[in-house]
Amino acid sequence: VWWSGGEALLEEAGRSLGIPIFNIPYHQKLLGEECEAYMGLADAHQYHPSADAFNDSDLILMIGARLDNQMNFGNAPLFPATTTLCCINGSHEEIDFNRAADVTLLSDPGAFLQALIDAGKSGSIAPDRSWYDLNRQRRDAWVTKMIADVEAEAATPEFGGRIHPMQLALDVQQAMSDGDWLVIDGGNTHFWSEIAVNLAGHNGRKLGGILHPGTFSMLGVGVSFAVSAKNVHPDKNVVLI
Repeated sequence: VWWSGGEALLEEAGRSLGIPIFNIPYHQKLLGEECEAYMGLADAHQYHPSADAFNDSDLILMIGARLDNQMNFGNAPLFPATTTLCCINGSHEEIDFNRAADVTLLSDPGAFLQALIDAGKSGSIAPDRSWYDLNRQRRDAWVTKMIADVEAEAATPEFGGRIHPMQLALDVQQAMSDGDWLVIDGGNTHFWSEIAVNLAGHNGRKLGGILHPGTFSMLGVGVSFAVSAKNVHPDKNVVLI
């Protein structure tokens, strides 16, 4: 999707056609957390409702990505046998990585997304938006529960008044402005900060960008990522956790 410059098309397709969008946690976010169609990570641990979405789906479109270890190589339980998995990739090499899919399509991701949008405008497809609304409701409920759980855990005597790592990440973003860049480094830091980014985005925070250890958990990249982000965006604040 990046290579085809299709980020805006992805957001439009999700929003106009009522298709929930989930992201694989690569180094840089594909869509901002505040995008209406974006629900969260395709990860049951860092975004619990994604498991329900996958299990209840009839069709999963995986656009411009690989069925790697994060996607359980296309296998159950992440991808249930009851759904159809279709992978859309822009090269034969990427298609070869996704042989576990039920359907593979060789297509530029941007062209595919534009065709989806055009089909919606022509009336060729008319999705039932109740599925989209259900996933948005699940995100709302998840956000409310996560914030309540952190507050309850931090209030217990066993916690000893220490700050919860997710609360730390939320507080950092509260002090940031829209358009600023957040860089995350560290295993535990990354786990909780990913959740906090979704929560803050749901509540209106519009970060300029997010960088983190990525697919292979390359810890120690924070300083270099932060310096690079500042060089590219000198007029923005860059915060490293």
